[in-house]
Amino acid sequence: MDLKGIVNGCRSSEPESIRALYDLYSDTLMKQCMFYVRSRNEAYDLFHDAFLIIISKIGQLRNPLKLESWMTSIVRNLALQHIKERKRHLPETEMADVIDEVDSPYYQPVPLDVLMSMIERLPEQYGNVFRMSVLDGLSHKEIGAILGIEERTSSSDLFRARAILK
Repeated sequence: MDLKGIVNGCRSSEPESIRALYDLYSDTLMKQCMFYVRSRNEAYDLFHDAFLIIISKIGQLRNPLKLESWMTSIVRNLALQHIKERKRHLPETEMADVIDEVDSPYYQPVPLDVLMSMIERLPEQYGNVFRMSVLDGLSHKEIGAILGIEERTSSSDLFRARAILK
Protein backbone atom coordinates (compact mmCIF):
# COMPACT_ATOMS: atom_id res chain seq x y z
CA MET A 1 0.00 0.00 0.00
CA ASP A 2 1.44 3.40 -0.97
CA LEU A 3 1.39 6.53 1.18
CA LYS A 4 -1.58 8.07 -0.62
CA GLY A 5 -3.52 4.81 -0.18
CA ILE A 6 -2.69 4.71 3.53
CA VAL A 7 -3.83 8.32 4.02
CA ASN A 8 -7.05 7.73 2.08
CA GLY A 9 -7.67 4.55 4.05
CA CYS A 10 -7.13 6.39 7.33
CA ARG A 11 -9.59 9.05 6.20
CA SER A 12 -12.13 6.24 5.76
CA SER A 13 -11.20 4.75 9.15
CA GLU A 14 -9.95 1.50 7.62
CA PRO A 15 -8.21 -0.50 10.36
CA GLU A 16 -5.53 -1.90 8.04
CA SER A 17 -4.58 1.61 6.87
CA ILE A 18 -4.42 2.92 10.42
CA ARG A 19 -2.23 -0.06 11.35
CA ALA A 20 0.02 0.57 8.34
CA LEU A 21 0.40 4.23 9.33
CA TYR A 22 1.23 3.21 12.89
CA ASP A 23 3.77 0.63 11.74
CA LEU A 24 5.45 3.11 9.38
CA TYR A 25 5.79 6.05 11.74
CA SER A 26 5.51 4.91 15.37
CA ASP A 27 9.28 4.68 15.92
CA THR A 28 9.98 8.09 14.40
CA LEU A 29 7.22 9.82 16.32
CA MET A 30 8.12 8.07 19.59
CA LYS A 31 11.73 9.23 19.27
CA GLN A 32 10.48 12.77 18.79
CA CYS A 33 8.41 12.48 21.98
CA MET A 34 11.49 11.27 23.85
CA PHE A 35 13.29 14.49 22.88
CA TYR A 36 10.79 16.50 24.90
CA VAL A 37 10.22 14.39 28.01
CA ARG A 38 12.59 12.25 30.02
CA SER A 39 10.15 9.60 31.13
CA ARG A 40 9.43 6.80 28.69
CA ASN A 41 5.92 6.53 30.13
CA GLU A 42 5.27 10.23 29.50
CA ALA A 43 6.64 9.85 25.98
CA TYR A 44 4.31 6.89 25.31
CA ASP A 45 1.36 8.91 26.60
CA LEU A 46 2.31 11.84 24.37
CA PHE A 47 2.81 9.56 21.39
CA HIS A 48 -0.54 7.83 21.78
CA ASP A 49 -2.36 11.14 22.30
CA ALA A 50 -0.64 12.52 19.19
CA PHE A 51 -1.54 9.43 17.17
CA LEU A 52 -5.20 9.78 18.12
CA ILE A 53 -5.11 13.41 17.03
CA ILE A 54 -3.41 12.41 13.78
CA ILE A 55 -6.07 9.82 12.99
CA SER A 56 -8.93 12.12 13.91
CA LYS A 57 -7.57 15.09 11.93
CA ILE A 58 -6.08 13.29 8.93
CA GLY A 59 -8.99 14.53 6.82
CA GLN A 60 -7.49 18.02 7.13
CA LEU A 61 -4.22 16.93 5.49
CA ARG A 62 -4.26 18.42 2.00
CA ASN A 63 -1.17 16.78 0.53
CA PRO A 64 -0.42 13.15 1.53
CA LEU A 65 3.22 13.70 0.53
CA LYS A 66 3.56 16.09 3.48
CA LEU A 67 2.24 13.52 5.95
CA GLU A 68 5.44 13.07 7.93
CA SER A 69 6.09 16.78 8.48
CA TRP A 70 2.40 17.28 9.35
CA MET A 71 2.53 14.49 11.95
CA THR A 72 5.84 15.80 13.31
CA SER A 73 4.23 19.22 13.83
CA ILE A 74 1.36 17.64 15.74
CA VAL A 75 3.74 15.72 18.00
CA ARG A 76 5.91 18.79 18.58
CA ASN A 77 2.95 21.03 19.41
CA LEU A 78 1.45 18.46 21.76
CA ALA A 79 4.80 17.94 23.53
CA LEU A 80 5.32 21.68 23.94
CA GLN A 81 1.77 22.06 25.26
CA HIS A 82 2.48 19.25 27.73
CA ILE A 83 5.63 20.98 28.93
CA LYS A 84 3.82 24.30 29.30
CA GLU A 85 1.07 22.70 31.36
CA ARG A 86 3.54 21.14 33.75
CA LYS A 87 5.48 24.37 34.23
CA ARG A 88 7.95 22.55 36.38
CA HIS A 89 10.91 24.63 37.36
CA LEU A 90 14.31 23.15 37.94
CA PRO A 91 14.88 22.45 41.64
CA GLU A 92 18.23 23.50 43.08
CA THR A 93 19.08 19.85 43.79
CA GLU A 94 19.10 19.12 40.06
CA MET A 95 21.56 21.89 39.27
CA ALA A 96 24.76 20.61 37.76
CA ASP A 97 27.83 20.49 39.93
CA VAL A 98 30.94 22.42 39.10
CA ILE A 99 31.73 22.40 35.40
CA ASP A 100 35.36 21.77 34.61
CA GLU A 101 36.82 24.14 32.12
CA VAL A 102 38.41 22.61 29.08
CA ASP A 103 41.94 23.78 28.29
CA SER A 104 41.71 23.38 24.55
CA PRO A 105 39.51 25.75 22.53
CA TYR A 106 39.04 22.97 19.95
CA TYR A 107 36.68 20.08 20.56
CA GLN A 108 36.49 16.86 18.62
CA PRO A 109 33.08 16.31 16.99
CA VAL A 110 30.78 14.17 19.11
CA PRO A 111 28.76 11.42 17.39
CA LEU A 112 25.06 12.29 17.18
CA ASP A 113 23.89 9.38 19.34
CA VAL A 114 26.34 10.35 22.09
CA LEU A 115 25.24 13.99 21.90
CA MET A 116 21.55 13.05 22.11
CA SER A 117 22.31 10.86 25.12
CA MET A 118 24.12 13.78 26.76
CA ILE A 119 21.16 16.08 26.09
CA GLU A 120 18.81 13.56 27.72
CA ARG A 121 20.95 13.62 30.88
CA LEU A 122 20.76 17.41 31.25
CA PRO A 123 18.56 18.72 34.05
CA GLU A 124 15.01 18.75 32.67
CA GLN A 125 14.52 22.48 32.12
CA TYR A 126 18.00 22.89 30.61
CA GLY A 127 17.28 20.01 28.24
CA ASN A 128 13.90 21.44 27.25
CA VAL A 129 15.34 24.90 26.57
CA PHE A 130 18.28 23.40 24.65
CA ARG A 131 16.01 21.26 22.46
CA MET A 132 13.59 24.11 21.76
CA SER A 133 16.34 26.60 20.97
CA VAL A 134 18.89 24.48 19.12
CA LEU A 135 16.80 21.69 17.61
CA ASP A 136 13.51 23.53 17.02
CA GLY A 137 14.94 26.99 16.39
CA LEU A 138 12.60 28.81 18.78
CA SER A 139 13.51 32.23 20.20
CA HIS A 140 13.96 32.81 23.92
CA LYS A 141 10.72 34.79 23.88
CA GLU A 142 8.84 31.81 22.40
CA ILE A 143 10.53 29.37 24.79
CA GLY A 144 9.68 31.61 27.74
CA ALA A 145 6.03 31.76 26.70
CA ILE A 146 5.82 27.97 26.30
CA LEU A 147 7.59 27.09 29.55
CA GLY A 148 6.20 29.98 31.58
CA ILE A 149 9.66 31.44 32.29
CA GLU A 150 11.35 34.76 31.58
CA GLU A 151 13.35 35.27 28.37
CA ARG A 152 16.44 35.84 30.50
CA THR A 153 15.88 32.54 32.27
CA SER A 154 15.64 30.77 28.92
CA SER A 155 18.86 32.41 27.79
CA SER A 156 20.63 31.49 31.05
CA ASP A 157 19.38 27.91 30.88
CA LEU A 158 20.65 27.57 27.31
CA PHE A 159 24.05 28.98 28.32
CA ARG A 160 24.27 26.55 31.26
CA ALA A 161 23.13 23.59 29.12
CA ARG A 162 25.85 24.37 26.58
CA ALA A 163 28.43 24.70 29.35
CA ILE A 164 27.44 21.32 30.79
CA LEU A 165 27.57 19.71 27.33
CA LYS A 166 31.08 21.11 26.75
